[in-house]
Amino acid sequence: MRQYVLFVLALWMIVGCHVPYAIIRQQPVQEDPVWYQGKAFVSDQNEQVQLVIAFEQQWDRLLIYELEIKNKGSEPILVSPEQIYSMMSPGPDVMTDEIIHAVNPEAKLVTLDGALSRERAYIANSRTASLIGTLANTVGTVAADTPEEAEYYVDEQLELDARDANDEQEFLNNKANLNDQKEVWLYEMLRKTTVHPGESVRGRIAFPSRKVSAYSILHFPYGEQPITIPFIQLIQTP
Repeated sequence: MRQYVLFVLALWMIVGCHVPYAIIRQQPVQEDPVWYQGKAFVSDQNEQVQLVIAFEQQWDRLLIYELEIKNKGSEPILVSPEQIYSMMSPGPDVMTDEIIHAVNPEAKLVTLDGALSRERAYIANSRTASLIGTLANTVGTVAADTPEEAEYYVDEQLELDARDANDEQEFLNNKANLNDQKEVWLYEMLRKTTVHPGESVRGRIAFPSRKVSAYSILHFPYGEQPITIPFIQLIQTP
């Protein structure tokens, strides 16, 4: 009995103990930011670009920034989020080897389309299996030799209907969630854009939150001297 209890306890510790992820907020190190709608905007520039950026929010394990980049040069520049990267650091002026690139929206959209495709295939297969099960239960009910046997097939059909309803609702929920995510990545996130001289592009960029560190230093590889903007991380554990 004691061994059984220990086994159950160990199993619970493995599969039932979920640690909440850290709640992260970031503030720019640069003094005197411009605050707007709860976001602290800072700016910097070099000979090629001028940029304005603020930490916006945390989406699960993604850190979201709002960014605007203006082309100050005489030639078009290609702005693509995955070119931008962050270095996690113990200090605002300390460089590290760990580089975290911003999420590529085009790759993310491919992932979401793949998930939608799998959901559609799953529900299509589920509907086919349900149709076969319904036909089998109908035939079984008609061909039953006793009332008890007929009742068995009726009960089987009721269970099948309940599973179908649950599958359909789960499919609709998953589809709505995936489509909502697609809307964000299609229309709110900064996507690959050719920015001509004097023009600007604006949107959100996302970084995976993989490591807890005191500072996050964003690097923008535009111009002869790339721009770096440090943020201090404020971390809370629920």
